[in-house]
Amino acid sequence: QLIEDKKVLSERCEAVVAELKQADQKYSKKISQMQEQHELELRKLKELMSATEKIRREKWIDEKTKKIKEI
Repeated sequence: QLIEDKKVLSERCEAVVAELKQADQKYSKKISQMQEQHELELRKLKELMSATEKIRREKWIDEKTKKIKEI
């Protein structure tokens, strides 16, 4: 009977280990997807910031040029 109990426990342990491996793979995949999405969002935000900064700089240059011309 002890051998049978040991076999049952061993099977349960193997099932739990397999379950944990599946969960680990699932969450690892989800984490990598979230990291990729985060990097993409950061890239978009940086591009938007640089475009906004460029427009602001050009506007500032135009204003200064007009002031200089007026003077």
